[in-house]
Amino acid sequence: MTRGRAFALVLALLGAGAGTWALYDTGKLGAASALRLGGGICAGLVLLGALPALWPKGPGHPALEEALDSPEPVGPERPRSLKDVELAVRLACSRNGEYDVYYRLRPILRDLAEQRLRSHRLVDLDGGANAARELLGDDLWELVRSDAPPPRERSGRGVAVSRLARWVERLEAL
Repeated sequence: MTRGRAFALVLALLGAGAGTWALYDTGKLGAASALRLGGGICAGLVLLGALPALWPKGPGHPALEEALDSPEPVGPERPRSLKDVELAVRLACSRNGEYDVYYRLRPILRDLAEQRLRSHRLVDLDGGANAARELLGDDLWELVRSDAPPPRERSGRGVAVSRLARWVERLEAL
C-alpha cells in the first residue's frame, strides 16, 4: 500500500469515527447503533484499502495461482518404495565385504546389466558373452557373468565407491 493510500485510509477512518460520534452526540443515534455504524464503516474502509493489494497488477496470474505454481521446497529425497530402500541398504552393505558384493550387490547389477544389454544393445548377457564383456568392461563382466565364483573369504575386501560409480555409469551408458 502506498503512503498516499494509507494516509487517505487513516483520514477516512477518522472521518467515519467523527461522523458517528457526532450522530451519537446530537442524539440522532443511540450508543449501540453508533458503535455498529462506525464499526461497519471502518471495517468497510479497511477492506477497501487492503483488498486492492491482493489483486494482480495488470495481466498475469493472481497471487494465489502464483503461490500454487511455485516449486516445492527442496528437501531430502524420499525413496519411492521399499524396494528403493532395500537397494540403498544393499549398496551400502556392498562396501563392507566381498561376501556382500557377491550375494547382495551382484544380483542387482546382473539384473540391470541383463535388462540394459537386451533392451538397448540386443545382446544376451549369458548367450553373447564376448559382446557383453566388451560392452560392460572386464571388471564388471567378471562380477555379473553367470559362472562368477563365490568369494573365498567371507570378510574379504568390498568394492570402492568410485569403482561402483564407474559400473553404474557404464550400465547407464548402454
